[in-house]
Amino acid sequence: MVKRAGLRFQCLRTARVRIPSSAKIQVMIMATEKSNVKEWLELTATASKGSHYAALFKRIHRMLQTPSREMAAVSTFKLNSSTREGDNVIVPRKVLASGRINHKFNIAALEYSSGALKELRGAGCNVVEIKEMIGKTKISVIV
Repeated sequence: MVKRAGLRFQCLRTARVRIPSSAKIQVMIMATEKSNVKEWLELTATASKGSHYAALFKRIHRMLQTPSREMAAVSTFKLNSSTREGDNVIVPRKVLASGRINHKFNIAALEYSSGALKELRGAGCNVVEIKEMIGKTKISVIV
């Protein structure tokens, strides 16, 4: 304890802290997610300047700029109820598995849970990158 001008300061020792491997993996996952968002932001920014669905990609770009804690996830039930056979769907959020999918469609999402990927692939849906979705027609955005 150190006293200076009537105030007390407690000196803390610095100690080496071992970081468990699971925490390192979590940091790597966070860095990967951030790079994925950056990639989506760059692609939607360039797509919004083009003539093909410019307003749609501007909207997606604005959605991606919101903090991830404010983003709600999209369930497979919602995807099933709001899509039809052969639709092109962009989900600028995470897709979670809570429901069944009865038809095939093309989907590009920011993230997928493992259960959602199994459900989508089991139904025969094409899980594609956002790059492949930019040139397509009749695109739906599900939020």
